[in-house]
Amino acid sequence: MKLLDFINKESRIAKNRIVIMSIVSGIANSLLIAIINHAAETDFGNGVQARLFFIYLLAFCLFLYTQKFVLSQSMLAIEEALRSVRVRIADKLRRTEFSFIEQSNRNDLFIRLTQDSSLISQSMMLLSSAGQAAILIVASLFYILWISPLSFLITVGIIGTTAFIYFSHREKTRQQLQLARQKENIFFDTLSHLLDGFKELKLNRAKRDDLFDDICKTSLEAERIKVEVGNLEVTDWIMARLCFYTLLPLLVFVIPAIHGEQSDQIYKITAAVLFIMGPISLLIGAIPALNRVNIALDNFQSLERDVDKATHRGGDEPIPAWHDFTRLEFKELCFAYYDLQKQPLFSIGPNSLTLEKGELLFIVGGNGSGKSTLLKLITGLYYPVSGAVYRDNDLVNDANYAGFRELFSTVFTDFHLFNRFYGLADIDQSQIAFWLKKMELHEKTHYSPEGYFTETNLSTGQKKRLAFIAAILENKPILIFDELAADQDPDFRRYFYQTVLPELSRQGKTIIAVTHDDSYFHCADRVLKMDNGLLKPYQAD
Repeated sequence: MKLLDFINKESRIAKNRIVIMSIVSGIANSLLIAIINHAAETDFGNGVQARLFFIYLLAFCLFLYTQKFVLSQSMLAIEEALRSVRVRIADKLRRTEFSFIEQSNRNDLFIRLTQDSSLISQSMMLLSSAGQAAILIVASLFYILWISPLSFLITVGIIGTTAFIYFSHREKTRQQLQLARQKENIFFDTLSHLLDGFKELKLNRAKRDDLFDDICKTSLEAERIKVEVGNLEVTDWIMARLCFYTLLPLLVFVIPAIHGEQSDQIYKITAAVLFIMGPISLLIGAIPALNRVNIALDNFQSLERDVDKATHRGGDEPIPAWHDFTRLEFKELCFAYYDLQKQPLFSIGPNSLTLEKGELLFIVGGNGSGKSTLLKLITGLYYPVSGAVYRDNDLVNDANYAGFRELFSTVFTDFHLFNRFYGLADIDQSQIAFWLKKMELHEKTHYSPEGYFTETNLSTGQKKRLAFIAAILENKPILIFDELAADQDPDFRRYFYQTVLPELSRQGKTIIAVTHDDSYFHCADRVLKMDNGLLKPYQAD
């Protein structure tokens, strides 16, 4: 069973003790019916009733103790296993290539790490009880075997036939569940468009209605598949009930007529079958949950396999000596985006660039010219298809790319604003206050003693300034700003170009700024232009 393999692999809890206690719990539970049956046919006297009652209490207490132990330890084991896998996947995700994260389906990734793990966790109590129910059923079958071998064979035969029918369409159920999962992913993707594009949708009724029709269509398809899966599970349930209600008349009416069973044996067998009716129902009810848990575990494993394929080519540990430089050389760099058929969609290069320490460089160019792609090449987020990168006289390769990336702090156009300064220990509060005031944010937000910004619900321009402060405080030698001034008011824009950037340059910071503000090109040491993927000197029209 996949769940047992998962727990056995990922949890350090003593699984053997859980298995042993489950067996003891099933045996203790079976003893209860055996004691009741024995007491029912025993003439009480000479303390027999007291002894049987005492044995019953011992068996009942043993059952309760082992039941509690198994359930609590199983829950602890599954939660430890889930935590282990989620932390391991998160660790691998932080080491993956940027291209993998860029191309990943975020909704699918979140569903696997949250919804699937919650499904496994919430199902654990039911599945653990079902496991003990299976042990109880086996123990009860042995009790029936002890009473009547023929009744045992018939009982096993009918239960086996029912199990065969279930397993005959188990694969179809699994495929339908996986298909339903895919439809759910599509639904969440479409719902994301509704939330992320709400402004555009609010202004366009036709677009809004069309998207809503898409949501309805996807939901309807998911509903149809889930109903089909539900019908398969209902069939399983009906077959199990049919098994039980076929078994009872056979044991009570048919076998005694053929084999001449005694009435006391019929009573014991019937009591045993009635006793295992509850565990059988529990086991049947757990089958749909087990199907969904298996799908969730498959998704976990496939996610980890996908992440493993994207792990960094040369490791992810930074090289301390590469926290500074004198000159960076980018020679004949080329890069291309490819479609699913490995055909190039867009390419840049060959481009060459030499960057000196303390230089202030502006890069201009139209939309789609390749500026952002060039920045990702420069920072090492993308690997060049061809060409070479040198830091001073050192060739940047797979073995030291991680160290090379440590040279940069960035604010891209699609930047993410963290609510605290991750990676910065012993932050100087006076420096934070200084930069908040310098960026005119001191009245908008503060950095709390608990270590987070008191307010991040700011305008786009203010968020960019806050991200700028975070980049400055990282104290990296190279700063890259992609259209940082685009959402600022004219006064701040002038202040940014004429005061802030030159000050940073005089402090020895190397700055690459993508900009369209030609009024401030004179502030830069150099201005280069990206045109159709090629980097060339800028010439004013």
